[in-house]
Amino acid sequence: MAAPHDLAISIDSDGNISTDVALQAGGVHTVTVTFASAWRTFDTTHAFRLTVKHPTNWANSPFTITVTSFTKATSSLSGDINLNSTALISYLQSRTKSVAVEVWDDTDNCRVGRSASVQCLAPVQRSDDVPDTSQPVRSYTNTQIDDLIAAATGAGKPSTEKTTPVDADAFTLWDSAASDAGKSLTWANLVAAIKTAMAAAYGLLSSAQKATLTGGGNADSLHTHTASAYDGDIADLDIDGGTDIGAALADADLVIVDDGASGTNRKSALSRFATYILAKVTAAPSSWRSALGLGTAATTASTDYATAAQGVTNGDSHDHDGGDGGQIDHTKLSNIGSNSHGTIDTHLGAANPHSGSAASGANSDITSLSGLTTPLSVAQGGTGATTESDARSNLGAGVSARSIGCVFDGGGSVITAGAQVWVRVPYACTITQVDALADQSGSAVVDIWKCSYADFDQSTHPVDGDSITASAPVTISTAVKSTDSTLTGWTTSVSAGDILLFNADSCSSIEKLTIVLKVTT
Repeated sequence: MAAPHDLAISIDSDGNISTDVALQAGGVHTVTVTFASAWRTFDTTHAFRLTVKHPTNWANSPFTITVTSFTKATSSLSGDINLNSTALISYLQSRTKSVAVEVWDDTDNCRVGRSASVQCLAPVQRSDDVPDTSQPVRSYTNTQIDDLIAAATGAGKPSTEKTTPVDADAFTLWDSAASDAGKSLTWANLVAAIKTAMAAAYGLLSSAQKATLTGGGNADSLHTHTASAYDGDIADLDIDGGTDIGAALADADLVIVDDGASGTNRKSALSRFATYILAKVTAAPSSWRSALGLGTAATTASTDYATAAQGVTNGDSHDHDGGDGGQIDHTKLSNIGSNSHGTIDTHLGAANPHSGSAASGANSDITSLSGLTTPLSVAQGGTGATTESDARSNLGAGVSARSIGCVFDGGGSVITAGAQVWVRVPYACTITQVDALADQSGSAVVDIWKCSYADFDQSTHPVDGDSITASAPVTISTAVKSTDSTLTGWTTSVSAGDILLFNADSCSSIEKLTIVLKVTT
């Protein structure tokens, strides 16, 4: 039995196929093939074949549907096509909704026409169809199916129009995030998605725009709403979740002002607030000024200052040097001391009121001394000198003896020739003696090189040319110790910060060796 929604195919003289409606998978339909008048002579004795396959994979199509039985008329073929193919239906439910259709003349063994974009819809159940129990189905009336096919093919719109959508109404769409699976979208979810997108693009919406998104108001308002022309209600402004300024308010900070309460919003710097408040206080009614202790007149007068009972009289007729204060009556103030007002004025007016030396007698508040031209004597708690050596001599401390040393450690093996140890000397001194101590009897020669901290660089200084031992390096000869206080040819002076490098020129039998320089400062 041929079902409604049959397919009409037209083939032009170039073999191009066009259709009037989409194929409907999941049932048996009538297909009519009409040949253009300019086509070659149509012969009703020829055998024809119509094939439906995958649109881009003809050779390995997952489905192949063929019609070979036709009723032939003048320039046309008519036959039934069974589109109840599981492979076809599976393909349509997961991919694009088109197939390839080819018409072949088997008698002349030639292709009559072909199209790779014939629309084909996934199956739905009609009220007069036999259900396909292998597929999930819903029941539709013929009018509903007509409307669906018209909308899908662009041939028209549903016959009945709804002017006011409600939340439960639904649209059909292909879900691109789910391999183009067919899904429904409710009006309520569509409205929610539009609200979210508008809020992200433009911030808060006005009441009129909210009404538009819920189905009321003027829809055109959505197209004129931009971030630079925000017309939201002030009641919609929520600053509770905003970020605190995190600092004290400053003159340059800005606030929003409704200019003259006219609905025209402007920015204002906080500096205008101070100007505005000062002007208001200056021209304030007498009751305000009295409450603030400013008197009752709009202009300044003696009564605008604190009262005599509070210790201030005569307005601003008297200055403390550099100020604009009122006459002070000391007898009305606490902690007034014994100096008169005139004495204080004279003292503050002096060019250098606190010049001169410290008071005689004990001074317990002196915390430091600077600018001394003569050192304090030992009797005064000083050293009587400006250098360390002179101070030590004055204090009877004499010359200070110290030592500088280093250790060569072979780690259980004989010390390797060329081993080096660096020492930085933190003070100026003079070398007076050198001692060498070994862990066992043996022989060793150690040279000492010196350079300044500024010149120190392993590749250039100190090196052998910076030796301070001349031809008398530190030497142990088949012994465990040695000492040398003669230091023949040595450079014995060392500056504060100098680098000393102890270099093992040679060594035999000794695994650990200590070198000690005795110095004076």
